[in-house]
Amino acid sequence: MHEAALGATNDNLAFGRCHNPYRHGFTPGGSSGGSAVAVAAGLCAAALGTDTLGSVRIPAGYCGVFGHKPTHGLLPMGGVMPLSPTFDDLGVLARSACDVSAVMDVLTIRAADPGDASTPIRCGVVDLAGQVELQADVRDAFEQAVEAARAAGWRVERLTLDGWDASAMRRLSLLIVEVEALAEHGAMLEHNPSGFSPTLTGMLQWASRQSPDRVAHAYLQLRSSAEGLRRQLCGFDAILTPTTAAPAFSFDTAAPIDQADFTLLANISGLAATAFPLGLGADGMPVSAQIISGSDALAIHLAGRLARSAPPAGRYL
Repeated sequence: MHEAALGATNDNLAFGRCHNPYRHGFTPGGSSGGSAVAVAAGLCAAALGTDTLGSVRIPAGYCGVFGHKPTHGLLPMGGVMPLSPTFDDLGVLARSACDVSAVMDVLTIRAADPGDASTPIRCGVVDLAGQVELQADVRDAFEQAVEAARAAGWRVERLTLDGWDASAMRRLSLLIVEVEALAEHGAMLEHNPSGFSPTLTGMLQWASRQSPDRVAHAYLQLRSSAEGLRRQLCGFDAILTPTTAAPAFSFDTAAPIDQADFTLLANISGLAATAFPLGLGADGMPVSAQIISGSDALAIHLAGRLARSAPPAGRYL
């Protein structure tokens, strides 16, 4: 156990650093960054990862591939090291929407059906304006995706999430993740502290100092926020957001605190979400958006329709 389990850098003290396939010294995202790199570099057709607050979709976005977080609870978690059962989901990374769909067909043992593709899609566009500042490349690519959705005949509407505080929801989610991680791994920490990094040890020790009343209140807040979020999203077939506010960052810089502010929308609501590539920004790094939907098949299908491919990255490894 180490801090990669609770972070999005994939800078792993036990096994070494995994670099972004587009630029050495930059993060591939985490904690499923190794899976994203393997897919982006063409080392495999698809890979599995786990997504608690975005740990499949953030690496997918940073590495220019597709990353799908299923509807919460859709896929069995047997054999997966748990972190936070409230949020944990098994996810899929691949280079195309078709490959994601094929893997999901196997994992769910049923055919994925996106429904009637000829029916106009009602799409809500969320950018958390005023709460999360988009880097210029992400903003420009995202607006191009919005226009592509309109050109495809989707009924696109800008959506303001009433009462949504991205910063507060990030803190609330992390509190619950760390408390549940302590419940899952506290005994292991006590009996084998050398197996935990100082960072993760500090997180779990912090969780141990939280009062039962604070934890209970956090769960009540989460339940209320999740219900409110689902109410606001339920009138749409799909929700379109950036995956992250900026492309991958250097290991020499601190991880941005807001990198999961868009991805956690799907974790809190329990809805399916598919991150998809929007090509490369001016600095040569991948940029990405995500489709959130009540239907896994529809999220994957619509992501495939809006995606812009990135060039092969294997030569950078």
